[in-house]
Amino acid sequence: MEKCYSPSTTNAARSLRTFPDCARNHPKTGRSDSRCVPLVVGVVFLLVVIILVDMTALLAIGAGVVLAASAGLRAFLPLFAAGAASRALGWDLANEMQWLASNTALTVFGIASLLEVAADKIPVVDHVLDAIHTVVGPIAGAVAGLTAWLNLPPSVAATLAIVVGAPIAGGVHLLAATTRLKSTAVSGGTLNPVASTAEDGVTLTAIAVAILAPLLALAVSVLLIVLVVRFAVRRFRRPARPSSPSGPLAGR
Repeated sequence: MEKCYSPSTTNAARSLRTFPDCARNHPKTGRSDSRCVPLVVGVVFLLVVIILVDMTALLAIGAGVVLAASAGLRAFLPLFAAGAASRALGWDLANEMQWLASNTALTVFGIASLLEVAADKIPVVDHVLDAIHTVVGPIAGAVAGLTAWLNLPPSVAATLAIVVGAPIAGGVHLLAATTRLKSTAVSGGTLNPVASTAEDGVTLTAIAVAILAPLLALAVSVLLIVLVVRFAVRRFRRPARPSSPSGPLAGR
């Protein structure tokens, strides 16, 4: 038998939703609010890595996650930065990724980074680049993460690249592309170069944090996972279908 809710009950349910306590059950479904999902995923991820790995590996995981996320904004810049940091600063690049520090790789990824940054400032071209990045970004994110993760056991590194690196880069790119589309709708594309420049700054900052501040990168990695999962839950969650009223209040 379906339950009938009075107007006062509906108002109470709306008020209940305004509380930040996401653990409170929904008054109609009895299920926990889906806003809990990102927080739970982030906490579980942090607990798992703390239990399974030591501190050195934990810092490597954090650095890899942040590098993967930066690849969601600029596919080639994190790869160039990883190779350059290994060459100039002695950053601990995984043995299998030492080729990134070669002259050929630095030249290729350096030119690709400049072209990508410049092309993203051109209206219309930026949307074409976003479409290409939908495929290239997750791949670059997995590779960028591996620059730090391949010092871990191979099975762990491969799992992180597939389960964390690629989705994080894809999620960050999807968020940036959605923001860019809204900017185009509002300004006709005139604000897109400003948004692109801001993305450049975020990318450079993220890369610097991953390479120079591993402890901060670890904290940022947990925040990134929470934000990406939250965005994915909101974007792909199906809206609930309104139920038709029945019972004594039907037809009033």
